[in-house]
Amino acid sequence: MVVLANTPHLLLSILYYSFNTLFAAMCASTEWADFGASPRKTLRSSKPSGSYFLQLRYRFSTLLLGLSTVLHRLTSQALFLAKVEGTDSHGAGMRDSRPPMPTQTSP
Repeated sequence: MVVLANTPHLLLSILYYSFNTLFAAMCASTEWADFGASPRKTLRSSKPSGSYFLQLRYRFSTLLLGLSTVLHRLTSQALFLAKVEGTDSHGAGMRDSRPPMPTQTSP
């Protein structure tokens, strides 16, 4: 039951990584296109002299992270497991009021 209740979180995490990869590829391709069009523009690197790293830009990453956080929070508040037991009019549990299951006897 716990695995069933947490399945939407797994799907949301997979979607987050998929969109993160997609946006990173889109930003990298835009950067390469800008680099080819303008000889003065430099590429970002993993050891920058400026402030950019090889990752999503902050405006994309904060939006994606915020959206993922809100969706995970809403999902965690939307799904709950509950054990429900009913009673009859006399207050007896539903399991107590059932007739016993017939057993098969061999002839």
